[in-house]
Amino acid sequence: MTHHLDARRPVAVYTDADDTDITPGVRLLEAAGYEVRVLGTRDAAEIIAGARDAEVLLPGYASITREIIDALPELRIIALMSMGFDYVDIDAAAERGVWVTNVPGAATEEVATHALAILLHAVRQLPFYLASATPGDWNSRADAAPPRLSETTLGIVGLGKIGRELARLAGPLFGRVLGYDPLLPDTAAVRAELDGLGVTRT
Repeated sequence: MTHHLDARRPVAVYTDADDTDITPGVRLLEAAGYEVRVLGTRDAAEIIAGARDAEVLLPGYASITREIIDALPELRIIALMSMGFDYVDIDAAAERGVWVTNVPGAATEEVATHALAILLHAVRQLPFYLASATPGDWNSRADAAPPRLSETTLGIVGLGKIGRELARLAGPLFGRVLGYDPLLPDTAAVRAELDGLGVTRT
């Protein structure tokens, strides 16, 4: 008697990846034996059509609704490429026994660094001084001199991962850092971390 082995490889599908280099992920999945497809869409109908036999779904910004989850009978895991998971119907996934994973801290440093760049751009009046950095306007002065950061108070609303990372980056530059977050627990560990960052909670 001859036994025919099922040679079908499990399927992993990237729905969209607008600003993410998925090459390392594709290589890892293929090395693990997966057939990998990249759909390049956020459209629900196109996702269903292209991922109907997928065990793994990897969305970028596509909303993964109950309609999509219910239409993919082989689906076992939705692997997000972000920290947030508000664009996935978690209840529908749980009802189907589909795991949903995220990447805590995926862009914490990037967002905090960008926030600091915008902050310095505004406080130091860079638009004016960049525009005046020409031979004819070299000695132009703004109506009010930029404040010294060491004499300035920085206020951070939201002390989650990104807010605390911003405090870590910006704290040494500013004279004082105030933080506000009604959702952050007031525990000894949190107080110790904020103290270490030089943040006064308000």
